[in-house]
Amino acid sequence: MMHSKFQAWLSTGRVSNIPTVWCNCLVILYLFLSDHITFSEAYLGNGTIGILLLAATYIYIGGCFQGDAFDVKFDRKHNPQRPIPSGILAHKSVLLASMVLLVAGIGLTFLTNFSINSTDYARVFPPTTSTYAATTLVFIITLYSWLHKRSAWFSLSLIALCRFALILFSSTFLVTISKNALSGDWLYFLREGSVLWIASTVALYTVCFASVARLEHTSQGISWATLLEIGMLILPLPYLVRFYLQAPPTQDTPWLSLICFFLYASWIYQAFRALPHSKGQFVSQCLAGFCLLDACFLSTEGLGAVLIAITLFLAANGLQKIASAT
Repeated sequence: MMHSKFQAWLSTGRVSNIPTVWCNCLVILYLFLSDHITFSEAYLGNGTIGILLLAATYIYIGGCFQGDAFDVKFDRKHNPQRPIPSGILAHKSVLLASMVLLVAGIGLTFLTNFSINSTDYARVFPPTTSTYAATTLVFIITLYSWLHKRSAWFSLSLIALCRFALILFSSTFLVTISKNALSGDWLYFLREGSVLWIASTVALYTVCFASVARLEHTSQGISWATLLEIGMLILPLPYLVRFYLQAPPTQDTPWLSLICFFLYASWIYQAFRALPHSKGQFVSQCLAGFCLLDACFLSTEGLGAVLIAITLFLAANGLQKIASAT
């Protein structure tokens, strides 16, 4: 019984998707360091990266708990096997856990703010920006949990906005730099860098597979599957084309980008082969595919960055054997 309850907590928190959350966060780190400063110049000694990943983890798991707690009436009718309607987990316990984790995720941002204020380093952002960004992310997640069953428009737009906001949240957390590293403000960094481009691509990717996920409990066919497959296959290309048109690549970078795109496209192709038989399998593969999409972005930064994304991809797939991704 104890084992089944622990398994239920893991599944309800969608812990198998945590590597994809980390990968989305780390993409911004690598882009920031490569665009502006070296790793040694960045003020990371106060545990900024660890705090970011922990805060993102708390917020993600808290949001998953909240979603299941809000969906309990729907799940009693359509998904009675889920942990709350089946009685394995108490509704109040899951709701309380979600509130604690979401508040803790926001609270962690104050640790970085305090550390930065106590050093000789300056930030592009005001010290409270990451806290505001975390609060905004939690607000969007709560809106999604409350409204996503009411209409497809709410469901798709808000789930995409969640991943978009996650990347913006990461950018506010990681722009911790020396006084002369970069002039300007937050909007300067967003305009000059690739943050908005990547955030928008990740949001579109989310919309694509979420259009299937929202029908996972039904027998309805996916009539737009062909168009969806083409769209998902070409998603990383605009970013890569833009990068190589604007910056002369190093000798080996184009090949690394091609390899990453091949891995991503192969994975998406395989996911669509599973779609006619299992929407759940398709969605699970797409969730792990976040890391391969990120690998395409990171391919412009070198092999080391790509290997981190691939490792997180393998971790996501491994965790799916322990806890359901959907």
